[in-house]
Amino acid sequence: RGNAFASRNELDKAIQEYNEALRLDPKNSSIYVNRGNTWWRKKDYDKAIQDLDEAIRLDPKDAYAFINRGNAWSDKKDYDKAIKDFDEAIRLDPKNASAFSNRSLVWNEKKEFDKAIKDLDEAIRLNPKFATAFYNKACTLALQGKTDPAFDSLAKAMELGYRNIEHIKKDPDLDSIRKDARFLELLKKYSN
Repeated sequence: RGNAFASRNELDKAIQEYNEALRLDPKNSSIYVNRGNTWWRKKDYDKAIQDLDEAIRLDPKDAYAFINRGNAWSDKKDYDKAIKDFDEAIRLDPKNASAFSNRSLVWNEKKEFDKAIKDLDEAIRLNPKFATAFYNKACTLALQGKTDPAFDSLAKAMELGYRNIEHIKKDPDLDSIRKDARFLELLKKYSN
């Protein structure tokens, strides 16, 4: 039920259900991962990290726990800890495209764009239909002032189903390409 509430964005109800599930099964690492993700969605990163620490203690081979804790560290702007967690997730599951894509976001924050592109290329190699990885690559290329490749990646992301139009319109990573006519054309083409 916690997952059902979380999927409906009823996060407080989800937390209550996870609390009850943990009362009944306190050694279930998946419940800690799910509750940690819910705390993360509520932007309570310290509680998210606490739950994900416990999930990792219970199951140190759960790559998703490391990915999710890496996301929380990243949102707390502790990029070195985030990279360490993404590195461990990749070590545990080297075919996990999300780990590479999420680590690329941290490389962007650290202004290490070549490392970000390398991670995104690997994420795309692992999952050629990973729309978010193409979107992230468009952002990284735009941050580098590589206009044409940025548009190629943005067009591919949208072709594959990336449709967060409001985010695209406001994302500061895309500022360098926003005034290009191709930007408005892409928005118009995929806004319907």
